[in-house]
Amino acid sequence: MLECDRELFDEYKRLEALCRDMFSCQHGVSEYISQMEQIPSYIKNQIPSWDKDYRTLKHLRWLRNRIAHETTETGCSFNDIEQLKNFYSRILNRQDPLAAARKVKQKLQSFSRQASITVSKNALPSSNRTTQKPMYSPPYKWFVVFLFIILIILFILCLVNSINKT
Repeated sequence: MLECDRELFDEYKRLEALCRDMFSCQHGVSEYISQMEQIPSYIKNQIPSWDKDYRTLKHLRWLRNRIAHETTETGCSFNDIEQLKNFYSRILNRQDPLAAARKVKQKLQSFSRQASITVSKNALPSSNRTTQKPMYSPPYKWFVVFLFIILIILFILCLVNSINKT
């Protein structure tokens, strides 16, 4: 095993242990990747480094697996080790992709709550709502009823008059 491979393997074990503790599972880095895959697109799109972090983490896991299971040269570089250390540090400082996703989700929920509060403040309580005035106020109602009765009486009189003529 080359020096670079051994160092990457050791750093990966540190990250694996951290992720195992975070998720209480056996395969911590794989679980971290799985959690990343479950984040909705509208949240992922708000985190500029999301895709790069996802691809980097999958690449580092692939390198670790090659080191563990193959005897051929892995292609590991010191840049890979630095990326591993950087990712480990970002998790500790809550600047990793899942922490960023939680912040975005909280911000969206907060915005949603504020919007609903604003809407409810602007809505009038049911007791303060003005009732719509009826189309006909009471004096007009009686007038319409009176006219209707007059028309019925006239109709009856006309009918009686036509019957008497015959």
